[in-house]
Amino acid sequence: MRLAEAQAKCDLFGLPLDKAATIALIMQEQRQRPLELAAEVIFQPVAEPQHRLEKRLRTEIQAMASRLDYQEGREPGDTNTELLSAGFPKRKTATLDDLQKIRAHLARRLGDRLS
Repeated sequence: MRLAEAQAKCDLFGLPLDKAATIALIMQEQRQRPLELAAEVIFQPVAEPQHRLEKRLRTEIQAMASRLDYQEGREPGDTNTELLSAGFPKRKTATLDDLQKIRAHLARRLGDRLS
């Protein structure tokens, strides 16, 4: 019976039939060995660390400010000066909430330029 199963496996995988005895031994060992259950790994999405989020926002703000300066034909840094005079804090000392407000303000200005 086991030899017939092994021969069927050999046919299934395209192995020569003279290997059926070896396959039968392997199948017997697998039946005797208890099943090893692999630990289920659950990946939970990790929130982006605050320092990385702040750095990403600062980089986006710098790019948006540079784009505005270029589109309006002004000197580099003029938009940054306007942001400071409008009451926004320096990006170096700005909180996450401040950075998001600055980004939203620049996005509105860029959107107005595109309209």
